[in-house]
Amino acid sequence: SWTTEPAKRYIRRLESATHVECAAAAFILHGPLVIGGGAMLKPRVEKAFGEDATHVFESVIGAKRGGRSGRRREFIELYDTLLDDAEEAAAESRAENSESRQNGDDVDPSRDVRFKAIVEACGEFMQLNNEMMLAVRQAPWWRKYVAASAMAAVSALIWRLLAINGGPGAA
Repeated sequence: SWTTEPAKRYIRRLESATHVECAAAAFILHGPLVIGGGAMLKPRVEKAFGEDATHVFESVIGAKRGGRSGRRREFIELYDTLLDDAEEAAAESRAENSESRQNGDDVDPSRDVRFKAIVEACGEFMQLNNEMMLAVRQAPWWRKYVAASAMAAVSALIWRLLAINGGPGAA
């Protein structure tokens, strides 16, 4: 299989992820392409791994959707809305609960918990992403065996030629 061990771990982790963790993983995987250098990275990836490895860049390069700055703005706005549902629910709950209004309690603990979960999952997925990227090799795994075999064949050929010609110092 061409899938590296870190990539397999990443896949298993994504398969068991909650909705909040999936949002964090998408942030870590897609964010650098949108905000960072997706357009600059595509030619390098294509050169190293071929055109089939560049499909991930289709939605993050070019002038569509306002160009890079437009996609960057969309990305930031999307992630800024992750906690909006929790904030709206908390506002409704506070409006219905007069005790909360009397105490001036505007902090929603569920929002803090959700935000903390996203941040922690981002750290975990960043680590998995780094491990996955470090495991990617440009040269195939079997290259060292081919090189060693080629050296052995050349050495055997030279040894044989020397033996046929009488070896070193033969006149």
